[in-house]
This record gives sequence, C-alpha cells and structure tokens, in this order.
Amino acid sequence: MLGPAAKAAALSVSLGLTFAGSPTIAQAAITPSARAEGSREQPGFKRFLLGVVDDSADLSDAQHRAAVARAGLNAVRGVVHWWPGREPWTVRFDAPPRGVLPVLSVLAPASYAPVTAEDRREYCNFLTEVLRPRPWLRDVMIWNEPGPRSYFWPDRVYEEDNPLTAYAHLLSHCYDQLHAAYSDVRIIGPAAHLPLRELRLLIAALANHIHERGKPLLDIFAVNPYGLAGQTRNVIKILRWALRESPQQIPPIWYTEHGIQSRPPAHKLPLYRGDDPKAVTEAAQALFIKKHVTAAYCTPGVEGYFNFLMRDEPNQRWEGDSAGFQTGLLYPDWMPKPAFTTMRSMASQIRTGNLTCSGSSD
Repeated sequence: MLGPAAKAAALSVSLGLTFAGSPTIAQAAITPSARAEGSREQPGFKRFLLGVVDDSADLSDAQHRAAVARAGLNAVRGVVHWWPGREPWTVRFDAPPRGVLPVLSVLAPASYAPVTAEDRREYCNFLTEVLRPRPWLRDVMIWNEPGPRSYFWPDRVYEEDNPLTAYAHLLSHCYDQLHAAYSDVRIIGPAAHLPLRELRLLIAALANHIHERGKPLLDIFAVNPYGLAGQTRNVIKILRWALRESPQQIPPIWYTEHGIQSRPPAHKLPLYRGDDPKAVTEAAQALFIKKHVTAAYCTPGVEGYFNFLMRDEPNQRWEGDSAGFQTGLLYPDWMPKPAFTTMRSMASQIRTGNLTCSGSSD
C-alpha cells in the first residue's frame, strides 16, 4: 500500500506532471446525478439530461420557454456574466418550466477571471447570493473553459506557477462555500474545451488538489467536447486513474456545450448578417446532433448533453463582443431548423427509452 506522498508522486509521474504536497485519504459521496422531473431511472431507461445553453435572461423569454417545451428538453444552462463589483440582485434568472433542470453558469472573458484570492472570494460570494432567493436552483457551473488559449481563462496567472492550479483553487473555494450554505447544491466543472493531452493535464491538476485537501472538489465533471469525438472513454480512464484512492468518487460527466454551425437557406438569409464559409448544411447539422447525442447517451458515465444555443444569432461574424453563432435549433425568427426536429426526436427517444445504442458509444 502506497503512503500519501508516494501516491501523489505516482499520480504526478503517471500523468506527466510534477506536483508538491501530500494527499489525505478520506471518504465522500457524490450527490445523485439526476434531478429533472421524469429522470428517475427505470428498467431500460438511462438518466440523461438533454438541454440547451443560452443567456439566463433569454431563458425567461416566453418564446424560449415554449421552444424548450416543444422540443421536450429537460435541462437548460443559463449563462450569467460576472465582473468584480457586480451585485447579485442584478441577475435575471427565472425558474424554468416544470420538469426542466436549471443550471447556473457564471463566467466572463479572461480579463475578469477570478484568479486572485480576493476575486475568488467575491465570485463565490456572488454565487452564494444568487442561489439564496432561488431554492429551485442548485446546480452551479464554476466558470468556463479554463486552460491555454481560452477566451475565458488567462494563460498566465501571476499568483500561481500553473494557471490550471489557479482554477483548482477557485473550484475548491466555491465547492466548500456553496456546500456549507446549501446541502443540496451540486458543483460542476471545469467545462473544459481542450484536446485530450491538455485535458489530461487539467485533470491532473484537479486530482492533485483533491489529494492535497483530502475531500472532493466537484460533483459533476463537465466537458465541452469539441475535438474530443471518440475519446470520451479515454477521458473516463484518465479520471479513474487520477482519482484512484482519493476522496473524490468518479463523478458523472456532462457535455455542457456542443454544436456545429449551419449555413442558412436562401429564404432565411434576410435574417442574418455576413457569412461563415465554414458552416455546414442544415442537414449536416441535424445529423451531427443525432450522432453526438446518441454517442453521449450510449457512453457509460455520460449523463448530459447541452446544445449551444436554442436560437441562431443573426451575425455570422464577430460584431463587437459577439462572435455570432449559428449552432441553434431555431432561426432568429423562432421558426424551427431541421436540427430542432432532430433534437425533439432524440428527446422523445431518450424519454421513452427507445434510443438504440448498438455501435453508437463514444
């Protein structure tokens, strides 16, 4: 049996990193990973969230809520933008329709990332107060896409030798504070958008921190799996190796953002500005959704998939702070794209236990 120091050293060597510190071994339980109404596991069924990502204010729009219901989705990830000094009472985040799980996602560009001790305290306090008047909101994503070349996380953090360690400290602070305040909260992270090699390094940084602190760091492992097609099983293997004999059980995995941009048809072009030569056909977007939702559902350990946007943004290129994405299920005029029909079909098959998994796992 390896001692604590030897376990930390073995973990560092096996994952290609060198860390300091000694882990403490303890036991902890992960909260069950499905809360949305109708997600109780039955014979032949898998607990699975199928949802969309949008600005939290958009989720309150009557047309958005109607679209979620028509599509049969059971989850929404609402994005709230944070900056130092923002007051929690300014947040718009209304309760979703009955049977739909809300996920709070608080983020900002890298220049606002809470990488100092003072900013970490302010950010986690902000989350705590946003939840206070919302007892129906208890799933919280801590920031978004930490790692190199990220729009949301700095490449250099002056208080840390490793910017990934700075994210582990943020996750740790929020995990402890929110779990102390709310017994039923679930902490979600890191929502990484990285190739497998770099995701491996991030998992190592988180695992080392878990060993050092002697208790869990998150309840749901989130990944934005762009570029990770066919590699989810490797991610699970890395998690199992990194977290072995640690106080962190292997958490469920959610795909917290995914999608592909489609090219609008000629009769919808007046709704858009500019063009995107890399966009695919609408039929290809629908097939993409079918393929990747099926693969996620059929991969053991994966329990959620969120499409990026319900509705297309009208600008097809950068305008100010908006990149403009056409990954939505609806056109800007709220009419359905072929992708909407596919998503609704996937939701129905998942809900009824009729989604076939033969040869479809990721």
